[in-house]
Amino acid sequence: MKEFITARRVWVDMGTAERKRLAELFSVTDDLSIAPFRDLPIEMQARLQTKANEENAKPATTIATPQIGRRPCKGTRLPQKAFHNIPDIPYNTDIMPSPTEIVNLLARYRFRYRDEAQLQEGIARVLSDNHISFSREVSLTAQERIDFMVGAIGIEVKIHQPSSTVFRQLQRYARCDEVDHLVLVTALSKHAHLPKSINYKALDVIFLGWSFL
Repeated sequence: MKEFITARRVWVDMGTAERKRLAELFSVTDDLSIAPFRDLPIEMQARLQTKANEENAKPATTIATPQIGRRPCKGTRLPQKAFHNIPDIPYNTDIMPSPTEIVNLLARYRFRYRDEAQLQEGIARVLSDNHISFSREVSLTAQERIDFMVGAIGIEVKIHQPSSTVFRQLQRYARCDEVDHLVLVTALSKHAHLPKSINYKALDVIFLGWSFL
């Protein structure tokens, strides 16, 4: 499986001299040679993300092996004609999908569920069926555990929590260096009003609505 490179990984792998040259390029006078990625100026983080994207675009030598989730919930594939504005993206690839590809993929499905656990099972089935490697119930800290990680993309599933509670939880996730991008899959339309970025990490919201088994 091709390793997914994050902007943080690019920074960690840089030598002291490279870090200093990058700081000089952005006219940063502070010594950032030992600074963590989260403390870097936004412009430098963006440059590192560009470098990471270039690395991820390179062809892999092996094909990713899908990680199969547990018992799937029932799901219904919507007709393709219902998504005229969504590009046809080849998800069965040898590199990790981008956040946009993940959002477009999950938006193509109508999930049937009674609770959060069943919705998570449905999402796991979709990712597995599309040959996307992922991890479930990932511990970011001793207290924080996110529902899914696809590379550095964190996916959280919510069906009834208040927006303020969800925001605080996502805020804690966004402080973790392992997460570069957040995707919220929700049954509540009010969650669509959450900020587009949290702690400089982009947030995409997928509103699914309720559908009972």
